[in-house]
Amino acid sequence: EDPCYPSPCGTNARCRPVDGGAVCECFENYFGNPYTSCRPECVTNSECSRNTACIQNRCKDPCPGVCGHNAECSVINHTPTCTCREGMVGNAFEQCLREEKPPAPSDPCYPSPCGLNTVCRSSGGNAVCECLPDFKGTPFGRGCYPECTINSDCPRDKTCVNKKCVDPCPGVCGYRAVCHAINNSPVCSCPNNMIGDPFVECKEAAPKDPCNPSPCRTNGICRVVGGRAECQYPECVINSDCSPNRACFNQKCRDPCVGACGVNAICNVVNHAPICSCPER
Repeated sequence: EDPCYPSPCGTNARCRPVDGGAVCECFENYFGNPYTSCRPECVTNSECSRNTACIQNRCKDPCPGVCGHNAECSVINHTPTCTCREGMVGNAFEQCLREEKPPAPSDPCYPSPCGLNTVCRSSGGNAVCECLPDFKGTPFGRGCYPECTINSDCPRDKTCVNKKCVDPCPGVCGYRAVCHAINNSPVCSCPNNMIGDPFVECKEAAPKDPCNPSPCRTNGICRVVGGRAECQYPECVINSDCSPNRACFNQKCRDPCVGACGVNAICNVVNHAPICSCPER
């Protein structure tokens, strides 16, 4: 008998038979009591320290690969923020360059009349301000800003990644799992009639045995016919289940006289019992 079927383990735990007993273990990168429930290190950023973010259910530094060349990355409230190093300018998300010497005073872009996160270009002796790529706003006024800096800047079905509101679901859930973005975070679940760890793989649930537990009354035998449970009951269990001139043999009502009396004897059944007597001469 397999001690792991049915599994005594909790959610997100695997069962391993050891010396005839069942040992429960949490899946890799899951924590908790495997006999009740295991969970990933994190599901939302709020479960991590403020200088890390929840990436693929692990609290990690969100900075690697985010900022451009010569830029520095700092994490503010789980979100990576890129800035150019001292003495450098440019789009910190792409590339920072050494600040050039001030142009001639005749340049309408010096000093720049533009706001933050803008680029100024001269056109016909006038300054033309434009937002940096992927930024929006008023380049001549308060300046331009990225689409988002924290998740709450995005719709509830998006999350803030690299200053953009994107779908948080791609690549998060396991095989056959369904992903829904709820409150800016991906939530994985298995479809109906499927079981498993939605962060790893969802599988078809084993068909339920309609005879377990048995729906039959005492002494009934349950059989599966056409996917449904059918109960079969014996003709008798004790003699009183039969007519007075019959007795219960192997759960069947039979004539108790068969083979009961000797040669030339007469057999009569009284209250299920055979009575043998010799005929009168």
